[in-house]
Amino acid sequence: MNKITLKNIDQDIYFEKLDNGLKVYLVPFKNKNNYYVNYYVNYGANNLDFVPSGKKEMTSSPQGIAHFIEHQVFEVKNDQAPFEFFGKSGTSCNAATEYNSTRYEFEGTNNLLENLDYFINYVNTPDFTDESVEKEKGIIIEEIRMYDDDPEWILINAMNKLTFNTYPMKYDIAGSKTSVSNTKTEDLYKCYNTFYVPNNMALLIGGNFDIDEVMNVIKNNKILKDKKPLDCIKRKKYEEKEPVVKEEEVIKTPQLMIPRIGYIIKTKLDKLTGKEKFKQETALFILLQKALGSISTFYEEMLNKKYMLNLSFYSFQIDEYEIIHILSETTKPDELTKELEKRLEEVQVDEEDLERYKKVFIASKVRQSDNVYSTIDNLTNDLVEYQDILDDKIDIVKSITLKDIKDIKKKLNLKNKAVVKVIPGNK
Repeated sequence: MNKITLKNIDQDIYFEKLDNGLKVYLVPFKNKNNYYVNYYVNYGANNLDFVPSGKKEMTSSPQGIAHFIEHQVFEVKNDQAPFEFFGKSGTSCNAATEYNSTRYEFEGTNNLLENLDYFINYVNTPDFTDESVEKEKGIIIEEIRMYDDDPEWILINAMNKLTFNTYPMKYDIAGSKTSVSNTKTEDLYKCYNTFYVPNNMALLIGGNFDIDEVMNVIKNNKILKDKKPLDCIKRKKYEEKEPVVKEEEVIKTPQLMIPRIGYIIKTKLDKLTGKEKFKQETALFILLQKALGSISTFYEEMLNKKYMLNLSFYSFQIDEYEIIHILSETTKPDELTKELEKRLEEVQVDEEDLERYKKVFIASKVRQSDNVYSTIDNLTNDLVEYQDILDDKIDIVKSITLKDIKDIKKKLNLKNKAVVKVIPGNK
């Protein structure tokens, strides 16, 4: 195995790429009793259009199908169901579908080797039947109905719809009631057989274990041995328009007592990858922390004026677009919106600010490195965001200068914005 050392953290990752293309990352901890295992698939809700395995033409799949597959993978044939199997050893299991990935996981303190072998088997052995698919439709549609009544979910979905013109992120991860109802068993197999291939997946394990024993389980798993790679997975490249869909959307919902707003900024930038992308994203995060963070003067002022009850934000890059989403509960949405516009225009970061935020970031990374779950989660996020493990994040953060902060601020198109208001009232 190759060894990757995370610099400035003194943490070793043992990496091996199997003959079938599966990437395995092992992070041993000597001072922990627990373990955490994450099976990552480079496939999520955004991958609706692709060339299926064995075909030549591009095809479209129903919205929400990645999430549907995640549910169906837990249906196993001639074996104990995952929740029952893991429950015997006090182990928990779960899964999550995101826009660019699907993750299966389990964590516990006992029976790692037995649990790992079973885990590899059920993720790689789909048993999609017409009966189980029809049954799951009702479960997923009920899940969608539940989220339809969640003000936070309503706000975030509306923000995505205003942000993206053509990119599939404008759709709910779970799809719609119609798309779920129209999903067929063959649709699930078509997507599964294309994306759930070893060279499009990674297995990440952290905890107190013997590396050789764990690798022995992985390499001797018959089902995994028989899995073949897919040479080239062709996904559609969506041509996204630069302007937001529209500048304002007002949504009424009876479940809400206090209005909420979602503030959107969309900027077209050069597409970056790897370390360059991480550096720019971190520089932007520092800028946003100074502008809007919970210890900023702006945050305190807005609370004192009773313009808001709370505020959070996040940014992400989709191809060549940098997206900023800001969310807040507020009884004065119009006033807060104007203050946000003003603040983002005027914010400045000085040398003292920069050094302080760098220290906070570095301290956070060091602290997380002592946590099994956080370590594996961060490594998986690297694979999703950068398609590689970044071993020198702290050095990259240390290298960020005021010029980097000024450059990203200058690039932001603050005029290309939109606001979603979710307010109490009948739909």
